[in-house]
Amino acid sequence: MYSGFFLIDMNVRNTILRYTTLPFDAVVSGVTYSADNSLAGVDPPKLSSNTDREAFKIKFADPLMSYSGLADEMIGSRVTVRGGFYNTSGGTIIDSTGTEVLANNPILNYTDCIVLYKGFIDIVRYNISEEDGAIFEIECASPMASLDALNSFYTTQNSIRQRIPAAQWSTAPDTCFDNVALGGKSQEVLWGKI
Repeated sequence: MYSGFFLIDMNVRNTILRYTTLPFDAVVSGVTYSADNSLAGVDPPKLSSNTDREAFKIKFADPLMSYSGLADEMIGSRVTVRGGFYNTSGGTIIDSTGTEVLANNPILNYTDCIVLYKGFIDIVRYNISEEDGAIFEIECASPMASLDALNSFYTTQNSIRQRIPAAQWSTAPDTCFDNVALGGKSQEVLWGKI
């Protein structure tokens, strides 16, 4: 049997907000995590395949909408979510830093925590319902978030000329796209073949 908790770090406007799901403020490796945070839940992604777009979600109960002023600043901010464990062995254990941890107490050091998510805030929103009240939801970018990104790259001589400084072009013009479009006939290119 195991029991765990979360440690959340958010860097918003160069201010690091640190929260924990523990019922008390915790000092982990010299850093204080606040338990007074109205944290309503942490929903890790549910993956059914390795290319799912499921995201990590952090929810705060916020009936006074106190996070609304920070909402725009949060988008693109760094987030780290760590998972920690309680000592459920029934006896005293020694953690990886050599500190004794009594039974039923949390193991409070980064070395014994697992990084569950490290990335960026993608979407922030309020979900307001009669059952739950006002919930401020932070959705973190999925590790697979950029798989559907499109980068257009034009294979014309003019497009390559725009990417190279004029001084360099005048001394050594790039000819890589000179023969890409030679009329309307299709050509077969055997890449990697000799």
